[in-house]
Amino acid sequence: MREHDIEISWCCAPIDLDPAWLRYCEGLLGIDEISQMQRYIDPELARAYQSSHGALRTWLGARLDTPARGLRFGKDGRFGKPYLHDFEVEFSFSHATGLWAAASAHARGMKLGIDIEGEALVGGHGPRFARNVLSPEEYAEWSILSNEASQQALARVWARKEALLKGIGTGLCRPMHSLQVGYGLPVADVEAPDLGGTPRLWTVIDLDGLPRGMAGALAVCRGGARVSLVRRESSDP
Repeated sequence: MREHDIEISWCCAPIDLDPAWLRYCEGLLGIDEISQMQRYIDPELARAYQSSHGALRTWLGARLDTPARGLRFGKDGRFGKPYLHDFEVEFSFSHATGLWAAASAHARGMKLGIDIEGEALVGGHGPRFARNVLSPEEYAEWSILSNEASQQALARVWARKEALLKGIGTGLCRPMHSLQVGYGLPVADVEAPDLGGTPRLWTVIDLDGLPRGMAGALAVCRGGARVSLVRRESSDP
């Protein structure tokens, strides 16, 4: 790659609930992660959290050539965006409908976010929900789509916007309808204000190769660098 190119690694895989894997994950998680897992009332959700966060640690450890148990996570700012101590790496994490996804890049100052969503779960809501997600222009386009197309479009826009909001660092604390990402090309440039209110140019990229019925996107504030996406599973170097 050229000096100013950035390679973003990403992964999407099923959440493994095999008892042996869960026992292994139990030994990987930090105190804060265990505390968060114990807050779940539903045991199935707790197991999904345990498995997906163990998988995230394993995947990041492979990217960084570091033992997964030794990774130390922190939360930045008033919105609690996660980060890694000891490494100049940006990462993001998502889970939905039995899958988890992650993205990472070694780039000082770069921001990124990833999100995956089930089309039936997100897209199955009606117009009232859609108005909270879509900008007025997006809503006008969405309202004339067929039922199946409207589900896919709403999930696609949600994934794009949540990836963008994760990258900015606000998460869902910023209203989705205040952003406009559109339904068009799988790669789009979007202007959105950062935490200080300064407009920044983001590139939003739809994720290829997801299971049927899933939508996913990655958002990156790349500062003029050229970006390449490489899908890497946990076993990849």
